[in-house]
Amino acid sequence: MSFIKVLRMSCTSLQKSNKKEVTNMKKVIIAMFAFAVIFSAANAFAADQTASVTATAKITAATSLSVAPSAITFATTSADSFASSPITVTYSSNYNPWKLAIYTDNTQVPAFGSTNGRYAKNGLATTDGLNVIPLKWVAQAPATEAPSIANIAAYNYVKDKRDEDDLSTVATATASNDESWDGSFAAGYCNIAYGSAASGTCVDPTKTPNYTGDPVTGTITVYVAGLFKTWAGGAGDYATSVGFDLYHE
Repeated sequence: MSFIKVLRMSCTSLQKSNKKEVTNMKKVIIAMFAFAVIFSAANAFAADQTASVTATAKITAATSLSVAPSAITFATTSADSFASSPITVTYSSNYNPWKLAIYTDNTQVPAFGSTNGRYAKNGLATTDGLNVIPLKWVAQAPATEAPSIANIAAYNYVKDKRDEDDLSTVATATASNDESWDGSFAAGYCNIAYGSAASGTCVDPTKTPNYTGDPVTGTITVYVAGLFKTWAGGAGDYATSVGFDLYHE
């Protein structure tokens, strides 16, 4: 056998050996890669150990509420009319959400079932509680033009905290007709505004169905109308205290 032939056989054998080594090496690399992927996947879905630290913070509640003027007078008592000056409500609250409700609390008006008693006690009342002139409200941003009395039928009543449900009214598909304070308050009927720590919005009863009124940022102008003509109250001196509750849920 010639030297060249032997050399060729050796080279061929070496090439086959090298190919086999390369192939084996590729298999090892592929196996290692597959193992790494499996290990990585297993590591992504399950932790060997878990630890945590609690993070806490507290934001102190901050609220304020004031009204001006201290008293209002109705100059015209022969027609449905607004008071001589509106009520300016200044508020602040960092609750989310907050709400602002309006009401009267005429404790002198007899409860229904008593002599001369009535379901509705809301509005201006005489000292003996036998006569009541209902009030309605409109809440707006301070820069807004004063509302027209012509739209008074659409305004919400200023509810009294002692109002009772009139059992003679019949519920409908769209309303429960619960005229009591508790029922009206739960339904949001008594709210004149609502908002968050960042913003506020008046309630506008004339804008159905969402009742979204003017945006406000700390001050609300409230117009209170006496239904003197509509209700045709008897002669007497009428007064009440119009209250406001700033609360949160």
